[in-house]
Amino acid sequence: MDQQYIKTDDNTLNFSEPGDSGSAVVDQKGRVVGLLWGASTPNGCSSPIAAVQSELYIEVATGITAATIPYSETLTGQLETALRQTEFGSKLWRTVRRTHTRIQHQFHATPRLLVTWQQMPQQAIFEAITAATRNLDTIIPASLGGEDTVEIVSRLRDAMRRYFTDPDLLEQVDALHAMILGNVGQTWRHALTRASKTPAVA
Repeated sequence: MDQQYIKTDDNTLNFSEPGDSGSAVVDQKGRVVGLLWGASTPNGCSSPIAAVQSELYIEVATGITAATIPYSETLTGQLETALRQTEFGSKLWRTVRRTHTRIQHQFHATPRLLVTWQQMPQQAIFEAITAATRNLDTIIPASLGGEDTVEIVSRLRDAMRRYFTDPDLLEQVDALHAMILGNVGQTWRHALTRASKTPAVA
């Protein structure tokens, strides 16, 4: 949740090329906002520069005045704002913030989990999450990248239940799974509001 997914306007042009990892990513105002680490052709992935600086205790050298973008303008900040509008969303946000580092590590350290994720339509998932984060009145899509949304969410839920033991995390995974299953075709705002009034379903 704390990474930046960069979508190009022209699908015939790659955002990055092999060997570009570690390059600075700047926004339209020339501000350094991230460090590139990967690509999903033709798009890119980067780590927010604020996270890099705080974790490694470094400053990024640049020939221009660089500034990290305000937290509220980042995708993570926008996600927090969106989720905190409902009781269910607030609880989900607290769980995500507490466990996201462990989740990332587990996915990278567990081959079967990693394969499960790699076989999913990652670009479509990122785009759906980004759209929902910026506007809760967008619709939960019936399909993602040509695959059934319910099937994707169910596969991810089943994989996480197999390799994670944190009861609070698993409760939220089950609740999120149930929320999406019961609200495909509805807005994210409607789904989150409804989930705030409904117990988690295992």
